[in-house]
This record gives sequence, structure tokens and C-alpha cells, in this order.
Amino acid sequence: MIIAIAESLALREAIITCQNLQIKTVLFESNASQLVKSIHDGHCPTELYGVISDILFYASAFEFVNFSWIPRERNVIADSRAFVNYHGHLAKERALQLNGSDIGNWKALVKFAPREEDLDYQVSLRYHRSLYSDLANDERFWYGIAVLGYDTSLPEDQVKSILTEHFSSCGVITHVYVCTPDECTNIYFSKKEDEASAMDLNGSKVGGFKITTMLLATAISNPRLAPGDEPTVGYSIPAPFLEFAREINKKRDDYMTEWRVKARRERVIKARREQAFKPS
Repeated sequence: MIIAIAESLALREAIITCQNLQIKTVLFESNASQLVKSIHDGHCPTELYGVISDILFYASAFEFVNFSWIPRERNVIADSRAFVNYHGHLAKERALQLNGSDIGNWKALVKFAPREEDLDYQVSLRYHRSLYSDLANDERFWYGIAVLGYDTSLPEDQVKSILTEHFSSCGVITHVYVCTPDECTNIYFSKKEDEASAMDLNGSKVGGFKITTMLLATAISNPRLAPGDEPTVGYSIPAPFLEFAREINKKRDDYMTEWRVKARRERVIKARREQAFKPS
């Protein structure tokens, strides 16, 4: 059973989050511009997730199955939706009672998702998961290290060139990602032994700077969580997932835009056919 909850931009203050059905209270002031940016980028704001989790938990004690933030149209914030999948005794009746709930500076609009929105959600979720699955199965990103401590004043292309040359003796390098904000570079190798050789260069010097090497979290060292599973101590999101998150979200948005156009066209054609065959 799925309900859609529409959010309001008036949300400014923080709230209560729900993790593993254990309530934890976290109060903070949210930055409105960051909230808007996160929605534009296709990410569900933490504030919204917490509000929805809290409402559902206190109002009904549903079995909370999963949650997904689906921007309806890129850069059109007011028409975005959060889909909550749940089940439980009298879940339908209790969910509808939440419509109009006052959450600080905004009211939650709760309704059952129409069939097309339900299908929209399922298609989007399947495609999104398939993109991450493809990335997890891409052998180029199975073994890698993070490098820190080099001269961060250099431009990205120069950093990439220098570090590629420095680690080239370790084996075949499959991908290099320079993350300037984090002052860190991820270097991937084709084999585990190559990764081990690269780790041996910890403490070596690059252009007079002593570098530090650390193993990266990858799909091999940190397998993807099954739907509904919670991260455990020691689990890290694979580094490639973070690197390509924006690209994957854009692919999903582009795919869903085309899918919605096609779905609307098919509904129109079907309606016309049904109209044509109606007895006069």
C-alpha cells in the first residue's frame, strides 16, 4: 500500500527522526537555501524524511517498509512527492487521518497514490536500482585506494597526471577521481594485488609532499544492502556510488521524463480507442 505525501517549502525547523523504529529527537535550524538545493538535485531533505517517519510512527504504528523521494519535475519543487510504502492493521484509515497534520510551518498532504503515480514510483525505483546494480558489477571499481596529503594547490588534471604516474608501477589503473573539495583522490585498479601494492606506497613522497593511502569502500568490500536492511557498524557506502550519484540521478530523471511522456501518450491512445468503440 502506498501513500503520497506532498511537502511545503515553508519547512524551516527540524524535527524527529525515526531509525529502526526507535525514536530519537534531533532539534536544529535548517538552512532554507540548502533545503531548496537538495530538492533541486533530486535528493529528499533529511528534514522531510524525519517528519514523515515521525508522523507515521506516532499516528499508527504501521510497519514502515520503505520511503522514496521522487521529484515530479526537475526544478519544480512544489509538485514533488514522497512515497511511503507500508502495511498494518487499519493502515489505510489511519494514514488518511494524517492529512492536514500541522508540522511546524507546513501541513502534510496525505493521499493514496493514484495508480499511475504508484507505477511511476515503481518504475523509477527499479531503474534507479538497476543503475546502481550496474555500477556495483563494474569490475573497474572493485579495488581502489584513497590518496591524501599531496599538493592540493595544483589543478585537478595535474593532480590526476602526477598520481597516475606515481602509482602506475602498482598495476593497471582503471579510473582516477580527483575530489577537490575533500582534498582526496580515488584511484582504482584492475586487481586486488595491485590495490595492495598501492597501499605499500603509504608515506611515500609526491612532489615533496608525504602522501597517505587508505583502502576505499567498494562494492566488493561493502556489498549493497538488501531492501529494508539497515547499515551496520563498519559499513560504508561504496565510494563509486558517491562519485556517480549525481550522474545516476540525472539518468533516472531523464529516463522518467521520457517514460512519462510515453505513458501519457499511451493513455490518450487507449482513451480514444475506448471512446471510438462506445455504442452510440
